[in-house]
This record gives sequence, structure tokens and C-alpha cells, in this order.
Amino acid sequence: MKGEHLIPLILFGSLLLILLVMIITGFLIMHKQRTKQYQMKLKEQEYHYRNALLATRIEVQEEALNRISRELHDNIGQVLGIARMKLLHATNKETKNGMLTLMQHVAGLIGKSMNDVRNLSHIMNGELMEHLELRLAIDKEINYIRALCGIECTFSYPEETLFLSKEQQLLVFRIVQEGLTNIIKHACASSIGITVIYSENKLFLSIADNGIGMELNTWQKNIGLGLINMKHRVKLLKGQMDMQTQAGNGTVITVWFNI
Repeated sequence: MKGEHLIPLILFGSLLLILLVMIITGFLIMHKQRTKQYQMKLKEQEYHYRNALLATRIEVQEEALNRISRELHDNIGQVLGIARMKLLHATNKETKNGMLTLMQHVAGLIGKSMNDVRNLSHIMNGELMEHLELRLAIDKEINYIRALCGIECTFSYPEETLFLSKEQQLLVFRIVQEGLTNIIKHACASSIGITVIYSENKLFLSIADNGIGMELNTWQKNIGLGLINMKHRVKLLKGQMDMQTQAGNGTVITVWFNI
């Protein structure tokens, strides 16, 4: 009789054990699938991140080449053309003093062209961000803006060493370039200030100008490609961006992210 009572218990226990094994097996399979999906998602995010960085590098190279083209056509080409014309129009009727003055003028023009070519080499090496740290790259960019547009620029950077990856430096540099380009194209500013601050494991970047500004709701309705690109790069940095602007009172763009 006792054996008859044990049989249902054994069957029930066996079924319970089988059910428990099935539940555990199902849980392990689901966990494995979720882990696989999560890893695939991470790989996809990494793939998009690397593609975005590659696109950013290409943009920097294209910008450098565009600047070189503009400098060769608008500056160096014109200066050398003037020097050539002066030499072609020089005649034997020129007095000794006249020829000396002419040669000095031509030598000055050639010297200017040599200096411009030297600056172009800095653009090629500096803006590609291969050999320069962020501070030096931004400083060179500001010097270029000063020379090109005559806009007063100030730049503040932390004295301590910032441990930024090359990818982070490249993205921050492109954000600065986009900000400066927007100011030159749209702000009608006479002064630009760029500030980099490190605080509590965060990097803060501020780009300010004294230009015409705009009402914030107008900016939100008519956001341009430059600001869209800046937001995209801030997203790649897993950071945030804020913009303060008002018609007649300039604009301040602030970006921050963890490092």
C-alpha cells in the first residue's frame, strides 16, 4: 500500500523536475539569445561609430584641400601674378634706384608667397589631426580665422593634460570647425571666444560670438546643416549640447561630455 502511495508522488516529483529543467533550459536559451542580440547591437553601434569617424576624417581632409585650393587661387596665385607682371614691365629705362625698388617689391611678394605656402603645409598637417593635440589644432584653426577674416578670437584651454582619445579630439575639433564656419557665414561677428574647461571628469566646450544672434524659437524652426552636424558629433561623444541666442546679442553654444 505504501508503494502505491509513493508512485503518484514519484510521478509528480518527476514531472516537477522535468518542468523545472524545461524552465531553466528555456531561461538559458532566452538569455543566450538576448546576449547574442545585445552583442550584435553593440557591434552594429560600433560599426556606425567607426563609419561616422571615417566620414569625419574625410570631411577634415576635404576642408583642408578646399582651403589649399582657395589659398592657391585667391592669394598665392594673385601675388605671384603681380610679381610676374612687374618683372615683365620692367624696362631698361628704369633708373638704378627704380630697379632696386622694383626688385625689393618683387622680393617682398615672393617672400609673402613663401610664407603662405608654409601656412598651407601647416593646414595639411594640423587640420588632419594626425600629429597635433586638440589644443594646438584649435589654436591653428583660430589663427587661420584671424588671418582670413580679421575677426578677433580668444582661446582658453586647461593647463592640465586632458586624456582624450584621438577619436574624441577629432570630433571636438570638427565641432569647433563647424561652429566657426557658422559664425563666419551667418553671425556677422567681430569677436569669437572659444573656451575649454575640465571639471569633475567632464569636458566643457564653449563657442561664443558677439554677432547678430536670433530668437531661440526661430533657430529651433530653422536649424541649419552645420548645427545638425554638430549635434551628430556630440551624440557620437555621448554628450549634450546647449545653445543660447537672442537677436542682437550673439550666440553661445556649449557642449559637454564625460572623459
